[in-house]
Amino acid sequence: MSNFGRIKSFHGKKERILKPILVCGYLSVSLSINKKVVGKRIHRLVAKEFLNNPENKPEVNHINGVKTDNMLHNLEWCTGKENIYHACSHKLMNGIKHRSSKLTEKQVIQIRKRYISHIYTLENISDEYGISTRAAFDILHRVSYKFIL
Repeated sequence: MSNFGRIKSFHGKKERILKPILVCGYLSVSLSINKKVVGKRIHRLVAKEFLNNPENKPEVNHINGVKTDNMLHNLEWCTGKENIYHACSHKLMNGIKHRSSKLTEKQVIQIRKRYISHIYTLENISDEYGISTRAAFDILHRVSYKFIL
């Protein structure tokens, strides 16, 4: 393994650089571990090998936002919250909603603007967007979608 994100395979005296495949936007390789083939994401392998993680953070962030750039200088350990904040603050999500979210970034911004204008109530918002009044309240008070400004 190298800090450039290349993974080598060794069979006896033979060595070769493994060809990665793209899985959910991340480069991955298949490794044989204890005679079982497992898929591993390259950025996590590089981070585990070369990056200190004194705070034991669980996720690896691509600093420049390019998920296929697995060079060491582009990786950092982070929490899930830090990873989401980085993606939102650097416009890496492009308004695309998370698979479990009901609303897009654009809709959340609209909801906040409409409520501030005093034209819409929580009930109006919940009816229009198909969410509960509690969900609307949480959006307005930044309990949910807090990284959307």
